[in-house]
Amino acid sequence: MLLAAVERLRGSADALTLPLELDDVGGARTARTELVDQLDDYVLPRLRSLDAPLLAVVGGSTGAGKSTLVNSVVGEHVTATGVIRPTTRASVLVHHEQDTRWFTDKRVLPGLSRVAGDGDGSAGTDDPTSVRLVTSGALPAGLALLDAPDIDSVVKANRELSKQLLSAADLWLFVTTAARYADAVPWDLLREAAERGTSVAIVLNRVPPEALQTVRLHLASMLRDQGLGQSPIFPVVEVDLEDGMIPGKDVERLRGWLHSLAGDARARSMVIRRTLSGTVGSLAGRAGTLAEAGHAQMAARDRLAQARRARPTRTPSPVSRRGCRTARCCAARSWPGGRSWSGPESSCAPSRRASAGSATGCPRGSPESRSRPSRWVMPCSPVPPRSSPPTGRWPPARRPGPGRTPPGAWSWSTATRGCPRPRRTSPSGSNGSSATGRARSWRWSARRPGRAGPPPGSWPSASTAWGCC
Repeated sequence: MLLAAVERLRGSADALTLPLELDDVGGARTARTELVDQLDDYVLPRLRSLDAPLLAVVGGSTGAGKSTLVNSVVGEHVTATGVIRPTTRASVLVHHEQDTRWFTDKRVLPGLSRVAGDGDGSAGTDDPTSVRLVTSGALPAGLALLDAPDIDSVVKANRELSKQLLSAADLWLFVTTAARYADAVPWDLLREAAERGTSVAIVLNRVPPEALQTVRLHLASMLRDQGLGQSPIFPVVEVDLEDGMIPGKDVERLRGWLHSLAGDARARSMVIRRTLSGTVGSLAGRAGTLAEAGHAQMAARDRLAQARRARPTRTPSPVSRRGCRTARCCAARSWPGGRSWSGPESSCAPSRRASAGSATGCPRGSPESRSRPSRWVMPCSPVPPRSSPPTGRWPPARRPGPGRTPPGAWSWSTATRGCPRPRRTSPSGSNGSSATGRARSWRWSARRPGRAGPPPGSWPSASTAWGCC
């Protein structure tokens, strides 16, 4: 039942998305990633196989001597050492040959690829997305050592990988020195390990012999203040290295303790269960934090949706609602097809630019916009004509005098009063000077008897339609 519950928690945490940029959303995203990684790397694999070898992760500050310590405990060079920082960029896992099956598959650390090492510490040290597997007969079966990158590395990928590996550990071997045991970054991780119940052992490296007792007592008091008073401390005095390794007598106590854990199934089980119980116990609080972050995202989404619904909508004008059938004094609806004039039903609408899909200014998809293509648009005057001619017929001509129009007579110049010059809706082609002259020639009055339309040759061409937009 516990395994099924943890699997459901893992699925819920992985499905959680935090897309909105709210306060503290960055911390919630980091907590979600760390929770999913620890469930995949440690909790679920350990629940499925409690008898797997104990995994001890060796971590600590930059230059603390972690890789040198691993080589010294094993008794051979299995990981690279040096003065260049950071030295360890990829993790190195040392195990007994009998335990190979536990680490070659994706049971532990499924997000890291496996690289087979040859034991000289030179293969795969530059790929932080891989873990190099090294077998050693000097390490007893049932125990595996993992050399992790620096927890305070200048490389962000190394810091993130180090935290991920420490979260996957049954036992954390924290390596520090007499000069750096009080640094803030390691103690933040030690405090987090104490809250989660992780088993921790301290290696105090490079301690001057004259300051060994003083530094050890001070470190022990700091551990008690952080709830790690039961963690054992293994001091290593500062000595000259032999073939790049610490002399065997100086690491004999640490090596003996690790071998006893590997050989004693009960002691190994106690360390594993203590870490597992503490980690499982911390899941409820961490899941609750993520649930609160998810609820905050949902509340913010609802507020945004409510604000969008409450926003006043823009009411379309009657012209845009009713299309070109009313208040459209454009010939695009009649002249290109039947050459008949019906006139406006009420008055011309205020001028506006033609839409991208209709050069006539009619709504997209309307019958008028599907008429012959129009290159020119004549904005209409808001002033209605004096009188509208009947459909298909022009008013009879009246000749009161040269250049004058009798009262009440309909004329094109009156109907288009206030209209600006024709303007082109497409940037390509002519500048419209010829069409402007043609428009001026159309400003005539219907004074000749029997005329049913404009003078011959004055009709718009098939590619030209005039209209009110």
